[in-house]
Amino acid sequence: MQSTLLNCSKTVWLASGKTYSASEAENRLRNSSRYQIKSWYLIKFIC
Repeated sequence: MQSTLLNCSKTVWLASGKTYSASEAENRLRNSSRYQIKSWYLIKFIC
């Protein structure tokens, strides 16, 4: 996941109906008790 974020700076994460930048999404994942990617409804990469 980390390598993908580094190689795709324009990544957009769509989770729970909200849109995040790649860096914000990564921070939220790291700081979230639900770290598992499964907890995110949808992840879409836009490069």
